[in-house]
Amino acid sequence: MSMFDLDTGGKASVRRELLESRPMMSAEARELAADGDQTTIIVIVKSGKGFLSRFRPPIMEKRYQLDVFGTFVLRQIDAKRTVLDIVDSFKKRFKLSRRESELGVVAFLKMLHQRRVIGVFSGAGASGSKT
Repeated sequence: MSMFDLDTGGKASVRRELLESRPMMSAEARELAADGDQTTIIVIVKSGKGFLSRFRPPIMEKRYQLDVFGTFVLRQIDAKRTVLDIVDSFKKRFKLSRRESELGVVAFLKMLHQRRVIGVFSGAGASGSKT
């Protein structure tokens, strides 16, 4: 189970652990270009070992275009800020409610995590466990 699974079953400790975790950029991801408030991210993905992988190139590049909201969140990711810090910055910058900010940022970070753009460490950064 990923840290970003939002169905916590009413467990406040899971939510707290998620908000205290620290996202960081993946080694396979890099920011290609920034055009004002939009950013392009490239992720290097190695081919798997299944049957269909024979028909794919051994290394592929996936590109993701981020809007102003995604670019803001991505620029907050530095392995020092917690998810809660990012949510608070997002709330202040875009003048949204706490709930809107938290749901939006957590959903976006979950998507980045699934696409291997970021890794997430629980606890105090490098001493915590990576998910």
